[in-house]
Amino acid sequence: MPRLCRPIIERATVAVVLCFGTCSIGRAQTHDIDSLRTEVGSGSQDLKVKASTLYKLSREYWDHDLDSAFAVADELLAFSQRSNYSTGVGHAYSSMGVVRWYQGNYPDAQHYNELALKAHLSSDPPRSTDIAGSYHNLGLVHDDQGNYPEALKYYLEAMKVYADAGFSDGVAQERSAIAVIHFNQKDLPAALAENQKALAIREASQDEWGLTETYSNLGITYVAMGNYDSALVWYDKALALRTRIDDQQGLAVSYNNYGDLYTLQGRYADALESFERALAINERLGYKKSMADVRLNMGKLFDKQGDPRRALHQKELALGLAEEVGATDYEHMALEELSNTWAQLGDHAKAYAYRLRFEALSDTIFNDEKTRSLVRQQMNYGFAQRQLADSLAAEEAKHLAERDHEIELSAERNRRNLFALGGVTILVVSLALWSRLRYVRRTRDTILRTQQQLVASEKQREAEQVRTRIARDVHDEIGSELTKITLLIAQTKRDQARTTATPLPHLDGIAALSRQVSASLNDIVWAVDPRHDSVQALVVHAQHYTERMLENSTARIEQHFVHVGTDRPLDPATKRNIFLLLKEALNNALKYAKAERISVSLTTDESGFALCVADNGVGFDAEALARKGNGLRNMEARCAALGATLVITATPGAGCTVQAHGPIP
Repeated sequence: MPRLCRPIIERATVAVVLCFGTCSIGRAQTHDIDSLRTEVGSGSQDLKVKASTLYKLSREYWDHDLDSAFAVADELLAFSQRSNYSTGVGHAYSSMGVVRWYQGNYPDAQHYNELALKAHLSSDPPRSTDIAGSYHNLGLVHDDQGNYPEALKYYLEAMKVYADAGFSDGVAQERSAIAVIHFNQKDLPAALAENQKALAIREASQDEWGLTETYSNLGITYVAMGNYDSALVWYDKALALRTRIDDQQGLAVSYNNYGDLYTLQGRYADALESFERALAINERLGYKKSMADVRLNMGKLFDKQGDPRRALHQKELALGLAEEVGATDYEHMALEELSNTWAQLGDHAKAYAYRLRFEALSDTIFNDEKTRSLVRQQMNYGFAQRQLADSLAAEEAKHLAERDHEIELSAERNRRNLFALGGVTILVVSLALWSRLRYVRRTRDTILRTQQQLVASEKQREAEQVRTRIARDVHDEIGSELTKITLLIAQTKRDQARTTATPLPHLDGIAALSRQVSASLNDIVWAVDPRHDSVQALVVHAQHYTERMLENSTARIEQHFVHVGTDRPLDPATKRNIFLLLKEALNNALKYAKAERISVSLTTDESGFALCVADNGVGFDAEALARKGNGLRNMEARCAALGATLVITATPGAGCTVQAHGPIP
């Protein structure tokens, strides 16, 4: 599994943070080494221009000749110190630190970067990018050694300086560096999130060198997450951009990354070709630490191919390169790999020897912080011992006075304790009484609420019983009497038909009136009877009423009555108001519209209703009717009581539409 490859971050990031004042964030512009040498030797430059040229030349050698890069930085240091130019001094130390860091010489790298930070802080005026760059490079040194807390501290310092200066690409750089820490600590979601934040910043600023770094790191993160397809997409982006801007070290990193991915996918021939390309570039550039990384990966590839001898050769070469540049992390990995390979070959003596070296180096790496902590503890202990020795005499002098004073204080403490005990007792008793009182009050309130609910429930039950009794009595008594009147009229008409007596002209009117009164009585009984207090019952009764009212009409009738969903209870007032709205609108259409077509619809569901009565009759002036019509005011009052909306659309000669819709409580 590849790490967030140090060359990806290191190469691009160091070039970023050490960029001189005229450079934008990103990789320094490539210069011709010979022309820069000519500028340095011309002698016609002023102080700042010559220092800048030397710094550019030193950085230009990073990709070609680290020894020459260090020599030019040393020349820049001597020149800047003679000229008392602190910015040049800082840049010289920074370049020296970068060279030593690339070579894996971490103690010297840390030393030079600390000197660079000191010089940049003392510059007049101090430059934010130089200060942040030194913080960042110190973070890289600690990061490479696995000291992540210290690395994170420096990265955050650099990010703060960049943010305060409004330098967004610098913030992106630090997010990429922090992503490496998350990756190395196996927190892949956090690493992915930091890289995505860096990507957004770099895309907005079109920082191509920084984008190559972020593309590669996203690919490596996806590889670690097992998402090889996404990883390949980001690797391809990085390779294309590095080819376009001619980033040789970046190309070596890309080919190394491809090799890792192809190895995981079992594409061994493609993996070997990629590793060989990466190795050739690193050999040409002289990057021994990167060469060690590639050879270790080639050794792992040969292991997977079942060729331990070739794997052993590559791992031994990697170990030699790592030891040569002092890259402890790669030396540590190479020793472990060699131990495993010798064990596979059956030479357990050599496997054990490499394992011992591996364990010893592990102790060195992982116990550094413990050692530093122990030294701090020992120093603190020694200081405490000296303090103790100095205070013994004073303590002895105080002892006698304190003994006498203690007797007096003891008596005082006893008195205070007694008062405190009494106070605590009173407090506990008070809390107990208060808690008991609250409990009694809550219990009483609960009983009262329950009683009120029972009384209300009982009243409602009694009211429903009264309504049921009234409905039954009205139906039984008045209904039966009206039925008798109707039967008597029918009998009288039959008797007249058998005789020659003159027919009574009012009998038909009396019979019709009796039927109307009986129908109205049924509506009253329906409204009062609690057995019909439901939405479904309202829809059924409204349909029966409409059919009864329209049975003798000559107009074409359209009806639509439906309830959607589960039936639910309906309070009597709501039921009555909706029904009377229908009754009023239908009555007006029959009496005044002279319509050829009448449409009536009532749709309900569990939460609301929609009523519509429409005709194509003579219509009317809605504004004039609103000023003098009781029917319209009645409908408006019922809709207000229902919380419903009433819309009446009417034009003389064009019919009328009455619509009402609202909630059902």
